[in-house]
Amino acid sequence: MEKTAIAAIIEQYERHGWTLRRVLISRELAGALGGDGMFSDADVRPSPHGGMWFSRRSLPDREAWEMRRISASPFAVVEVIPDEFTDEEREKVLSDAESRMFDASRPTETSH
Repeated sequence: MEKTAIAAIIEQYERHGWTLRRVLISRELAGALGGDGMFSDADVRPSPHGGMWFSRRSLPDREAWEMRRISASPFAVVEVIPDEFTDEEREKVLSDAESRMFDASRPTETSH
């Protein structure tokens, strides 16, 4: 995916009040994008998959997190996390969402 397309996704989310919080990115894509700070203050983590986590307040006591896959086809998952969750509980919810996101994008194995 091109740098301009990724920047457009980030801009679209920010326009709607979302904050880029975390980026999952392969070494190859990170190298192709260069280190110009396009992910601002987000937590950038190496991953075989590409995804960007955005968050925003959804209710007074909850925060919505949405992960947008870094790909040409727009696909996202949303998790709404109560404020009383511990960091560990939040990380478990986000990790489970990542698994669902990337497991769903794998081709189904066949027996032939």
